[in-house]
Amino acid sequence: MGDVQRAREEAEQISGASSAHGTVVAGLSGAAHVAMLPRALTRFRARYPDVQLRVIEGLYPTLESGLKDGSVDFYIGPKPERSVPKELTLEKLFDNTRAIMARIGHPLANATSLEELAGAEWVTTSITHRATEELGVVFARRRLPPPRLVMQTQSALSVIMAVAYSDALCMLPVQFTEFELTKKALVQIPIDELLPASPIVLVRRAGLSLTPAAECFADLLRGR
Repeated sequence: MGDVQRAREEAEQISGASSAHGTVVAGLSGAAHVAMLPRALTRFRARYPDVQLRVIEGLYPTLESGLKDGSVDFYIGPKPERSVPKELTLEKLFDNTRAIMARIGHPLANATSLEELAGAEWVTTSITHRATEELGVVFARRRLPPPRLVMQTQSALSVIMAVAYSDALCMLPVQFTEFELTKKALVQIPIDELLPASPIVLVRRAGLSLTPAAECFADLLRGR
């Protein structure tokens, strides 16, 4: 029934009706929200004023079932750790890096190396299925003891709040260092090591085109 409704919406949007209706459901990671959503919203609303837009903040593992059954049109965020199933297709958008961030006024805010952060507490996000190991890999490269993980979150808002109101540190996609709301509460710690992040990708159902409205929104998020 979902596919039938989707077909109706697609036919209406293809016809070019000025009052085309329908729904676009996009799953976006925190980095995608910060880096892509602001540039897409106004133009999408101007093009499809009567199409309802639903944006879900999440990472691929929590959105996979929705992508497979069609209840989520597409996902943009870090590349999943595992290969996507054959029902889905993956498009790489760009490579990414991360930054270590702390609350403004943190005593370690001016640290320049991971060694100086070895005794800190950390907050992490569930970007991979082995989230607790994500920080450990970074420290192991410098032959440092595993970092002390005190909190794990599943949303950008949760990690920002946890870091802003504690002495814990976090690694976030580099896009957050230029996000106006984040800059009011957090500061980047200028360590001398590059911190690679998972590439940002777009995942959607294979063998089934997006509706014109969903394709338009995806293109706007890509910057086209």
